[in-house]
Amino acid sequence: MFEQRALKAQVTREAEPMLAEGGVFASNTSTLPISGLAEASASPQRFVGLHFFSPVHKMKLVEIIRGLATDDETIARAYDYVLALGKTPIVINDSRGFFTSRVFGTFVMEGAAMLEEGIPAPLVEHAAEAVGMPVGPLAVIDETSLSLSVHVMEQTRADFAAEGRRYVPSPGEALVERMVREFGRAGRAAGGGFYDYPAGEPKRLWPGLKQLEKPALTPMSRR
Repeated sequence: MFEQRALKAQVTREAEPMLAEGGVFASNTSTLPISGLAEASASPQRFVGLHFFSPVHKMKLVEIIRGLATDDETIARAYDYVLALGKTPIVINDSRGFFTSRVFGTFVMEGAAMLEEGIPAPLVEHAAEAVGMPVGPLAVIDETSLSLSVHVMEQTRADFAAEGRRYVPSPGEALVERMVREFGRAGRAAGGGFYDYPAGEPKRLWPGLKQLEKPALTPMSRR
């Protein structure tokens, strides 16, 4: 389910009556504050964030997010559940993007911003690997899906507008939106994003990235 508050509220209201008595409702949302999502719950004290990461079968970390109303028993049960799955739980307080999505978003959007500035995609990916990242930012956002990032942007803008706050997009967001809306490149699960995924062959950077290239910035032009 994508990052849309109204849709998540609808599903919460429809699914909660099917829970066993005293059951816990956990959301895998990647950015939307759990306290706000819990407003749609009949039992907000048993509503918790349980944020897995893609690809789930490989990623060991799971964020457990405590909403304002989440009680200690729910946190303890969520913690035991994550351990039973053989994964590594971390318990964090509620905020937009939590901990990992803020770190992740900074990483991938910096990669998109570098590409938008005219730095060739192979250099963007190699620079990340050179500082110890397992893969580059363009490969990572392909795995989690560019369309998910666009849904996050849309809901964040809507939330800011509802709160009377001005939303300032981070560098790189416009490029990610172009990839999805203009070029139909929504990520690996949708057939391709910054990379192509030919059957039986290693992934390779999408040749269409040439359409996005600009003259590379020089040190003087960055001033």
